[in-house]
Amino acid sequence: MRFDVTCYTDIGLGKRVNQDSACAMTALIRGEPVCMLVLCDGMGGASMGEYASRRVVLDFSEWFEHELPLLAGELSLVEVKQKWTEKLVGLDREFRGYGETHGVKLGTTATCMLFWQGKYLLVQSGDSRAYQIRWRAVQLSEDQSYVQEQVRLGRLTKKEARMHPRRNVLTNCIGGSRPSVPVAAMGETKVGAVYLLCSDGLVHEVSGAEIACRLAPWKSSCILALHENLVELTELVKARGETDNITAVGMRVGKGRFAVSTESFILTERLVLFDQSTRAGETSGEEEDESENSYTGDRG
Repeated sequence: MRFDVTCYTDIGLGKRVNQDSACAMTALIRGEPVCMLVLCDGMGGASMGEYASRRVVLDFSEWFEHELPLLAGELSLVEVKQKWTEKLVGLDREFRGYGETHGVKLGTTATCMLFWQGKYLLVQSGDSRAYQIRWRAVQLSEDQSYVQEQVRLGRLTKKEARMHPRRNVLTNCIGGSRPSVPVAAMGETKVGAVYLLCSDGLVHEVSGAEIACRLAPWKSSCILALHENLVELTELVKARGETDNITAVGMRVGKGRFAVSTESFILTERLVLFDQSTRAGETSGEEEDESENSYTGDRG
C-alpha cells in the first residue's frame, strides 16, 4: 500500500477566524508505510477555538514524530488506541481546568485515524467526520451530537437533523462541560479507496452521495486531482450558503511496494494546517454568541 495525502481549509463566508486545524503525516516503519490523519474543529470564541484545535493537532503530530518510532518494533493499533484515548482525555482535563481557572470556554472536536498494515484505527470526540469513499461514501465515525442522539432514539429523521436549530450542540468533545469519553473503532483499509476527514462545515450543505461523486477514487487518481476535488467540493458548499469554517483532509490508498529499509522509522510527509496568529488568551476579533454556547459543546 501507499498513502497519498492532502489537506485543504477555507475560513468560510461568515467567519473572521478559522478555528479548524488538521494534519496528515506519513512514514515508513521497516519499509512499510504508516499514515496518520487528524482533524479538529475548535470552539469557544475569541482565540480559544483555534488554540484548542491547534494544540490537539500539534500534540498528535509530535506523537507521530517522536513517540511512534519507539513503537516501531511492535506497533499495535490496540496499544495506539489506548495511548490516543489517554492523550485526548488528558487534553480534555487540561482544557476544562484552564477554562475554569480563567473563566473562559475552549474546546474542540477531534477525529484521528492511523493506517497500518491494512487496518485503520479511528478515535473520535465530537462531530467532525471520517468517510471511506469507494462507489459510495460510508461514514466511519458517528456524530456525538444532540441531533444524532435524537435520530438514534427515533425522534428525528436524518433530514430533520440536518436542519435542526440545535445541530451544533455536541454531547462529547475535548474541553466541554462534561469529561470527554472518546470513542474508538477499527476496520480494514481498502486499496483504491479515498479516506476523508472533514469539519462539519463541509457536510451541512451536501449529501453523502454528492461527496462520493465529487471524491470518487476514479476522479481522484492522483494527489493533485484529489486536492482539486476537495477545493471544488468546498466551493460548492460555500455556493449553497455555508458560513462556517470548512476543512478537509484527503488520503488515497494506492498499490505500491517499498524497498526494505535498514531504518526502523523514516518520516516521509508532514502536512499541518492551523492558524498561527494567536495563542490562548489573545483576542482574534471573533466573539462567540453566548446563547449558542450553553452546551456540552457548541461551535455556533
